[in-house]
Amino acid sequence: MFKLIDKMINVRNAGLVIIVLAIIACNRVKETTKEVIHTAGEVAGKSASEFGDGVVEGIDQTFGCTVKLSPELIAAGVSTGKYTLPDSAGTGKYTLSIYLIFAKDYSNPIQSIVNNEAGLEYGRTKCIIDAKANETGYYDFVFDKRTNIESKSVFILK
Repeated sequence: MFKLIDKMINVRNAGLVIIVLAIIACNRVKETTKEVIHTAGEVAGKSASEFGDGVVEGIDQTFGCTVKLSPELIAAGVSTGKYTLPDSAGTGKYTLSIYLIFAKDYSNPIQSIVNNEAGLEYGRTKCIIDAKANETGYYDFVFDKRTNIESKSVFILK
């Protein structure tokens, strides 16, 4: 009888040891899984952020519009800085917003003509300018709502 009770206690102890080891192993797997998920989340977050940055850079690079000044504007002391093509979705306006630099007094309209990549004109507008020497600023050239600015367009200011 004692041998039977002794065997039952050993079997019971062995069972408890197995259960305790299983719980420890499950907890370790759970923690490892949490760490893997957390690391994967960080990587996904960084990738999404880098993807978003890449999209912005890609739009800037692939849109690839250029701005050219006429020889007359250059002779009048006008030069350019940065330009943007603000998002005009839903406004019915397509705008070239350009930073102009004036080395001399300038008081005349400037016309902006937009050509597609093949050189075909598809939009024209003007902006009234009244600037003193050494003044700078952003000026908006607002095109007709049907002027959908295309990639690789060329804006000619004259």
